[in-house]
Formats: sequence, C-alpha cells, structure tokens
Amino acid sequence: MSRRHVPIRSCIVCGTKKEKEALLRITLKDGRPVLDRERRMGGRGAYLCPRRECLEGLMKRKERLSYALRRSIPSQDIESFAGGLIREWGEEGE
Repeated sequence: MSRRHVPIRSCIVCGTKKEKEALLRITLKDGRPVLDRERRMGGRGAYLCPRRECLEGLMKRKERLSYALRRSIPSQDIESFAGGLIREWGEEGE
C-alpha cells in the first residue's frame, strides 16, 4: 500500500489548513480575480474556505487576496468578485 501525497493549502481569510480539493481556488484572469473551478488555470492561486464567514471575510480583508496573488487588485474588483462568491457559495457553505 503506497500513501499518496495530499496537497494541503491554507484559507487566506481564516488560515485553516485543509486539503486542496476542499477549498475554492482563486486566480487572476486579465488582472481580475476569478474562481478556478477546474483548478487548472495557470498562475499563482489563492485558496478560500467555502464557508459563509470566510466569503464575507474576504470583503473585509481585501488586501489578503492581493497579498496572496502578489498583485495589486482594485478594491471594487475584489468587492464584485466576493459578492458573486457569497451569492453562489453562501447557501452551500452554511
């Protein structure tokens, strides 16, 4: 029996460490944050818990996304993106 390596990532809002597949991956496309549903987009990624608290926390701690992706992201782009995530994942993440 061989043990397979399971990648662990940290949520950029709460810092909880989980398996990569249990978190939402965010990356940049044309300088704007997008959800990488297939986890196959190139470039640096940031990870976020699908819990409502973390989704709302992204609105309050916008700088964490810029820091994790190592790019300056306009505040309004983060607010728009986070609002969409809350609408889409807020019900599922409860």
